[in-house]
Amino acid sequence: MSLVLVLVLALPGCDRDSGKTPDELLVEDTTLAMDLARVNDALNDGEPDTAIGLTDDVPVPEATSDASEARNARDADLRAEAPQRAEAPTRAEVATRPVPAAPRARPAPPAPAPRTLPTPTPVPPAAPVRLGASAAECQSPAAADQRSCLLSLLAQYDVGLNAAYRGVIERMRRDAGIAAGAPDPASVRELRAEQRSWLVYRDQECRRRTQSREGELWAPVRARCLGQLSDVRAAVLRAM
Repeated sequence: MSLVLVLVLALPGCDRDSGKTPDELLVEDTTLAMDLARVNDALNDGEPDTAIGLTDDVPVPEATSDASEARNARDADLRAEAPQRAEAPTRAEVATRPVPAAPRARPAPPAPAPRTLPTPTPVPPAAPVRLGASAAECQSPAAADQRSCLLSLLAQYDVGLNAAYRGVIERMRRDAGIAAGAPDPASVRELRAEQRSWLVYRDQECRRRTQSREGELWAPVRARCLGQLSDVRAAVLRAM
């Protein structure tokens, strides 16, 4: 290749010294250049073309200082990460690690026992009214016998009172022209309210009067008091 360059440099100089015109020299230079190209191709046949790239024998130029610093920093980071990656547990280690036991749940406190309310003492039903109480009931200190004795004696003592009371109501309805089954007039309603109030008064008054004389056999004593007040009330009703 050096030989070709020497010929290229030497030959044009000889032609220019020959006194030829520039156009003639240009034609000769062009023809010579083509011939030299052919020679160059023949010389380079089978050799590596240095215009295309570097061969394996040509040393690679070193990188610049900035690139070297970047590469060194990257290498340092990789070396720092290597121990951390080595410390990562393998799949087998993870599988063999004991699983922490779940926290033991505290047993729920026992439910409070349901409150058992005392069974109420059943109230005995009122003894039916029986006219003509026997002497055995009135002489028995049992509460049920005393109550039965009181109701039986009171039914006898109130016969006159009930008759006078019904008589006054019939007369008031008749005077008001009220047919049978129709509602009571105002006068009868007032009389019924007055009679209920009087029954409460009679019971309280006899309790007060006979309290000191009542004992286990209290029914006959109280029945006589109630009968006495019934006679007074019956007289008042008859006078109306």
